[in-house]
Formats: sequence, structure tokens, C-alpha cells
Amino acid sequence: MASSSWTRHEIDELKRAISQVSSKVEKQQRWRMIADIVGTRGKKECYEQYKSMKELKKKVQAEAKDENDDLDDLLNEVESNFNITSTTTASSSFTQTQHSMDDEYSDDFDEEDGIDGLLGMLGETSLPKQLHSTHVSVPDAKHQPSSSYSSGGGGGGIRLGRGVLRAEAKSSPTNSGAESKKSVREEKSEGSESKVSSQEEDSMLYVPVDLSTAKPATLHKHELMTIEEANGIRELLFNDVKKVLPDAWKLQGLFFSDQKQLKYGLVQRSGGPCGVLASIQALVLRHLLVQTQSPHNPNPSMLNPSPQQQQTALLLAISDMIMNASVDSNHNHNHSNKSHQVVICIPTGKPHLYRTSTYKPDGVSDDLELVYLNINATTDYDNDDHRRSSSGSVGIAVWLEKHLHHFTDPYGCGALLVLYSVILTRSLKQVRDDMDDGFTGEVRTLLDHHFYMSQEGVNLLLTGKAKSNVFDGERRLEDQISKSKDAVCLGGINKRCSVGFLTLQEAYNYIEVGDYFKNPYFPVWVVYSESHYSVLFGLDQTCINPGNRNGNGRNSLDIYYWDMLAN
Repeated sequence: MASSSWTRHEIDELKRAISQVSSKVEKQQRWRMIADIVGTRGKKECYEQYKSMKELKKKVQAEAKDENDDLDDLLNEVESNFNITSTTTASSSFTQTQHSMDDEYSDDFDEEDGIDGLLGMLGETSLPKQLHSTHVSVPDAKHQPSSSYSSGGGGGGIRLGRGVLRAEAKSSPTNSGAESKKSVREEKSEGSESKVSSQEEDSMLYVPVDLSTAKPATLHKHELMTIEEANGIRELLFNDVKKVLPDAWKLQGLFFSDQKQLKYGLVQRSGGPCGVLASIQALVLRHLLVQTQSPHNPNPSMLNPSPQQQQTALLLAISDMIMNASVDSNHNHNHSNKSHQVVICIPTGKPHLYRTSTYKPDGVSDDLELVYLNINATTDYDNDDHRRSSSGSVGIAVWLEKHLHHFTDPYGCGALLVLYSVILTRSLKQVRDDMDDGFTGEVRTLLDHHFYMSQEGVNLLLTGKAKSNVFDGERRLEDQISKSKDAVCLGGINKRCSVGFLTLQEAYNYIEVGDYFKNPYFPVWVVYSESHYSVLFGLDQTCINPGNRNGNGRNSLDIYYWDMLAN
């Protein structure tokens, strides 16, 4: 293997050299010529890197084949456990399933109840009482204790392939005499007199963005990443400046499936970066919904977007993530015409950071340039609102368009560029301050020791804050017996989000997902199950509008499931 990590520039040169030098040339001579073109590597290093890339491709293809081979058995098991009727249509590239599910929550959950429990959570305005195992005896929700859980993501997990699930979105009945809980959609700012109907609000959400007429964000400055910044990012990722990411992260670009009716989906090459990809995928789907749908007339055309629609959705998804980190890190963001600064990481192809006693090259940070953009956060809605892309987010997207190729190179590090940009925009200190203090000396990180995304990392990408929990608001743990003044504050989600989050861990009574994540503005949810992140989404905006439910508190919807790794 190569003596050190390959940079993206070297890999690009290797691919270019392999395409230029004919395979008919004698083998030893061919790889000498390829090494000469690469310039920084010997022929043996070039050949071994080529074999490594080829083996990675075979591994991904084999994993995808195994997924499809095992899918029928998995679906049969699910059907037998949950009384689901299904029709399955399989092809060489994907499997599509449709289910009719009428199961209610059962009183007890075990591992075999997982899928039903997860789907049952869709559309919930409040959890069934039995799921609140650590909270039911505490009357005041603001002081309810909660266990914190950091989930990871990898290549495994429950996968039903790509397809459609027919489910019933259920709402919990309110207890007689208890105060009715307001829908997040119905919350009004204090003193507000005007009322907007749910249908009118839905229509306001579905206003496409035209990047061709928008102005780009203005450049403030650009400078090369420093050792201190590179090590600061590693501290947040691993709590270890000597640790570097594996190739599964460094060779993961942002590119779409080329399969018909699946062109909305990003593709994951290998296990590891699923948390970043699922978060980006969710926001991509949110923008494809706006581009292709009207809120009350679902249109399957979204499943087969044009290249221009793919690019626009990806640009806005990345920009929204960066913008959210900027807006939330500025306490004065509600002031009109407030200027913000965001950071975008762009590779130069020329390493400037080298091995020292305090820095270990990783093949990514070594050649990054940090571009600082001045943007304006004004929008027709409050800047704290995730319903629509602000003018600042659009400005970022327009500027980013000329540099998008750095993010979409299949063998580039587009996923990492987004993550690093969000971290630096939020600031190293603020990301650390967002996280809960660890218990017994534990240090919270954005990745776990298996290089999978933690809950803090996913929350940072979806909300702009690296909070450690997924319940609504904050929880305060106090010693009620000794009346000690010491207390632990646990941070959760402080507002409704454009896309949501669900986890199988809630069905096992491990954690609680709050209404802000369960009832997003758009019918898209990042899903965590069995050490893997994937995405659920619907085409009909009314499926998450409580005002559109019938007298039984139900709302029928089609749910599409996308797993980036099962491609």
C-alpha cells in the first residue's frame, strides 16, 4: 500500500493516467508511465491504489447484491410478525414493496416489534404513555429526567429495499379533562392577530427557488486551513488529534443513483458516512418536493428528477445546512438585515499541511482552503424558521454552484466537505458548547469509535446545533432527595425542523423523540435503526398536517424508504 494517504488530487491524476495509458502497453511499462503522470507516486504505489479502489467497488456491488438476495426473506418475516400484506416487484437494481399496515402500538415492545413501532411513530403528536419509561411519574415535563443516547451509523441495519410502505399515521388520544396539547404548526407568536390556515401555510412552503436570478453571497476572505483548525475538528470528531478518517469517508462524494425512478437518491459507497449522507439526502428530498410537487396533489415525477433539479436540490440542501449553523450560532439573528458569515471548505489539490510533532496528515485537511462568505439572513419568514430557504441560503447556493464539482466527484470527499463546512461555520467552540457534559469523564464527540455519526453529529446537520438529545427543549436533572443545588442540563431540539428524525431505539424504550422532530414542516425523516441511518419520505404534505386528519385521528400516506448503501 502507499506509504501515506492519497490526496484527492493524486487520485484524480491516477484515474486520468489510467484512462490515458492503453492497457495494451506491456504491464511494467504501463504502470511506469502511469506513475510518471501521477508524479508523486511510484508504479507499485499506483498499482496497489488501483487494486484497492477496484476491490472497494466490488465490495459495494457485493453488498448491494446481498441486500437484494436477503430482502424477500426479511419481508416474509416482517409480514408474519405484523400481519402485513405485501406485493413485491424485484429487479436487478432495486426492490419495491407496498404494505397495508393497520397495527396499533402494543403494550410491550421487543426486538421483533421494531419496524412496526418505528412506522407507528409517524404522525404522532405525543407518544403513548408506555414509551415514556423514565418520565411517566414526573408531572412537569420541563423537569423530566431523560437518558441521553448517542447513536451511530454504519453499513448494517434493517433494510426493506427501496419502495413504498403504506402506513397509518396515528395520533394519540388526549385524556379526558387533560389540557389539549397544541400542534407545533398551530403555535403562534405572542400578540399575533392574523391566522393562517394549514392549507395556506402549506402553499407558502411550496414556492420553488430560482437560482438563475438570485445574487451570490459576497466573498469576505479566503485562507488555508491551519493545523490548529484541523486538530480542532479532530477533537470534535474523535477527541484525538492523531486519529484520521478511513477511506470510506475520504472517498465519498455526493452523487445520485442513475436508476430510473430512483434518481432522487444519493449513493453511499461503503459503511461509515451514512449519518452525513442521510442528513443531506433528507434536505435534498425536501427541496425536490418543493420543485416538483404541489402540497395537496402528490406527483411521482419527484422520483425521477432531471439533472438540473438534482443539482438545485443538492445546492440548496448543502446551503441550508451551512446557513442553519450560522443563524443558530448568532444570538442576534432575528434582527432584520443582520449580516452573517459562513465558512465553506474547498480543496485546492495542493497540500500545505505536513507531518509535524503535533499534526498527522489525513489526505483531506492537508489541502483545504476556507472561504468566508458574507450573507444576509433576511427572508419572508422569521430567520429562525426552517420552513423556507432564506435569501442568505440562496446566496450561498449561487456562490457554491461554480464549486459544486468538488462535492459531487464520486471519489472525492464531498460528504466531509459539507461536515467540515458546517462545523467551522458553527465554530469549534460553539459545537463543543452545544453538547451535553459527559458523565464520569466521558467526552462527547461527533463520531463514535467506529467512525459512525453520533446523535450530536446528526443534530448538527439537521438543526444547526450539536445537541445530544432528540426530545423537545431542555431537561434539567436535579437531586430531589438531598436538595443539592447541583444540576445537569440536557439539551434537546428547540424548534420545529424542516425535516424530521425517527429512531428504532424509541420503540425499545431507550430514548424519546420529541414533537419537533416527529412533526417536521416537510414529510421527510432521517431514520436510525440497527447502527445505520436511512430516510423515509412521503409525497403528500397533508400527511403531517394534523388539521387534515379525519375523525379517527388518522391520516393515510405512502412512505418511501431510501437506503443510500443499498444501491
